[in-house]
Amino acid sequence: MLGADIAVVQLDPASQTWSAADYFAARYGRPALDEQQDVQLVAADRVANRTRVAVRRPLHSCDTEYDQQVLYDTAQVLIHAYGKGPLNYHGPNRGQLVLKLRPLEGQQPQQGGGKASRTSTEGLQVGCDRVVP
Repeated sequence: MLGADIAVVQLDPASQTWSAADYFAARYGRPALDEQQDVQLVAADRVANRTRVAVRRPLHSCDTEYDQQVLYDTAQVLIHAYGKGPLNYHGPNRGQLVLKLRPLEGQQPQQGGGKASRTSTEGLQVGCDRVVP
């Protein structure tokens, strides 16, 4: 997806080890590995043919060329895709969600100009407002 800020999570079949990396799409086709890696794998597992992953990244990174800002309390579209093997075209295996970051109960993030001024997701949770077909 042109202009996308992408977190790629992969399972190495030989070692059964999960990894995450920061990519971007400057053009249509295969995304490029971002020189500034801002994605951290928090958790990943595959149970009963379902894969679940959790990644962390700064709300605002210093990579203004390839990373998109994650906005606090603003609807943003998260797209996902999956496939088998190395990073190849996913075909029809994709979807999207509309998400909002909200403070954890009892906490309020500092705000500046309608955007979160934090540089981490500590104290924030992702809320899924609706699934977009």
